[in-house]
Amino acid sequence: LVEEGHRALVFSQFTDGHHGVAYAAQRLRSFLPLEYTGTMSPSQRSAVVDTFMADHSRKVLVLSLRAGGVGLNLQAASYVFHLDRWWNPAVEDQADSRAHRMGQTYPVTIIRYICSGTIEERIDQRLKEKRLLFSEIVDDVSLDLSTALSEAELFGLFGLTPPRGARDAPAETSPRDSFDSMTGEEFEQWLGERLRSAGFEVQMTPKARDGGIDLVAKRVDNLDIETSLYIQCKNTRAPVGVAVIRELRGVIPDRSPGATPVVASPGGFSADAIAFAQTNGVRLWGPEDLAQLT
Repeated sequence: LVEEGHRALVFSQFTDGHHGVAYAAQRLRSFLPLEYTGTMSPSQRSAVVDTFMADHSRKVLVLSLRAGGVGLNLQAASYVFHLDRWWNPAVEDQADSRAHRMGQTYPVTIIRYICSGTIEERIDQRLKEKRLLFSEIVDDVSLDLSTALSEAELFGLFGLTPPRGARDAPAETSPRDSFDSMTGEEFEQWLGERLRSAGFEVQMTPKARDGGIDLVAKRVDNLDIETSLYIQCKNTRAPVGVAVIRELRGVIPDRSPGATPVVASPGGFSADAIAFAQTNGVRLWGPEDLAQLT
């Protein structure tokens, strides 16, 4: 990233030298890191920010999440890394916004690390659910949850078994129902096959370091004009929020001819996600669009 001209913010909720801010700074010492924690005095913290913004040899600023996640303008950084997860998603979003400031000249890319097969996966899932709930209640205050979720789904949010009447009631079918039995990888494979049938050359990206892009689909028309779709697949029943759309938009190679970011989800999209996509050239494939491919 440094070779491409980027600088980064690295957040951790810990500050010690075993796995927190001090440890990360020590491992990143070749990039002349700066540290920002709540143990520093206000004048020390102000000096750190001034140095990072003015001295471009300082490629990374390592911050404690609670001390550095609010009130700072750090648009000199275009990448944000979260080494560990906080239970309140709004705290993480506030930290991301330190780089999303006026004067930012790059798309901002957010990277969150999750250890596979550990409790971090459950934390990540709970954070996604919290973001969805916030999006539906705050972004679209007129939403009637009884129409967005079945009674069984509503009980399922809290790990409860629905009453027998709700369990036995016939469920209304929707275009997204056919995707419920698919895993995320199966959904990617399904979409890739449909695009190949439509004349695209499709490549599935490696799981590691894919930048949120699951499929790359390319097609050249009769006029030798190339269309390139960079697709993120989200096989969920819940609407996808704006954070997913924003992150994908930040990794798309704008200079590629005909490059178009696409998010495909049978669960649809939140109002904020749709608005952001419309103004930033992101194509959204919801349940009705996917149904046309079946």
